[in-house]
This record gives sequence, C-alpha cells and structure tokens, in this order.
Amino acid sequence: MTPRLQAFLVADAVYQDRETGKHVIAGTFARLVVQSVPGELGRAIATYCALIGVSGSVQVSMQFEAAGGDVLLRSSALTLTCTNPDLLVEFAIPVPALPLPRAGAFQFVVLLDGRSFATHAIEVAIAG
Repeated sequence: MTPRLQAFLVADAVYQDRETGKHVIAGTFARLVVQSVPGELGRAIATYCALIGVSGSVQVSMQFEAAGGDVLLRSSALTLTCTNPDLLVEFAIPVPALPLPRAGAFQFVVLLDGRSFATHAIEVAIAG
C-alpha cells in the first residue's frame, strides 16, 4: 500500500501529550511577516504530518526550499514503523531558526525515503 497524506501543517508549536499521545498544534500558518530580509525567523517552529498506508519502515525528513528549488534547510531523517497500513501515523519535526534570504514564495517538503512526498507553501512578506 502506498502512503497517503492526511495532514501537513506548519505551526508555531506542536506538542504531544505523553499520557494520551494526542498532538496539540498551536498557531498554524502559511504566511510569515518579518521586519526585514535577508535574515532568520529568529524562533523555532514545527511541522506536523499524518500519514496512512505506511507498511513497515519508512525514512522521513523535511526540507525548506526557495521557489526555485534551492534547499535552505534540511532536517535529519527519522524512521517511522507501522505494521498496520490502515492506522494513522503522526509525527512532528521541529524547525530551528528558518533562513529567509528574501521575501516571496517558499515551501516545506516532506521526503519519504529521500523522495519528495508532500509540500506546504509558505509566503514570506515584509511588515509595513
């Protein structure tokens, strides 16, 4: 069975409750307003994904790209394992200070086993 995307969010923070396993997602967005560029976002954010159809193990990573495909930031890979492809697999990847070389269009890309799987567009705008 081929994995299918159920959710892909970018947020200010993603927490997982240790007792229930629930993910708490705070402050989702698709637009960042900054004072100036080039620079960094200056605070950590997070991505949250939910997949169905994972059978066995898969390597997952995330990268942040400029509109032309230049990779500006890449996460370490993590291994997801699921023995029942009918079950939802959720994960969050923390994102450190985001490099912002200019205003405009960017995207987060989820990679499964090194291949592009899903994207989330982000617009960077200058305040004012």
